[in-house]
Amino acid sequence: MRENKEVILRALNYNDLTFLELEKKTNLDDEKLDKELVDLSEEGHIEKLTEEKDKELNQFAITEKGKRAYKKYMRDHFDRAEE
Repeated sequence: MRENKEVILRALNYNDLTFLELEKKTNLDDEKLDKELVDLSEEGHIEKLTEEKDKELNQFAITEKGKRAYKKYMRDHFDRAEE
C-alpha cells in the first residue's frame, strides 16, 4: 500500500471526514488527495457518503475492506520494524 493511501485510511479509520478535513489531516494537496480518494474508492477501500457541489464538503468513510487493508498494513509495518 502506498504511503498516501495509508495516511488517508488511518484518518478515516476513526471518523468519517470531509475532503477539507482530510486535506488538513493528511497534508496532501488538493490534486493529490483527489486522485488518491478516487483510487481508494475504485479499490473499494473507501466510500463517498455525500455528493456536494463543493467537493471540499463531500464526506468519506472507510469500508470494511479498507479497515482490513489498513490493519494488514499496520501488522506488516510493525513486523518489519521488529526485524
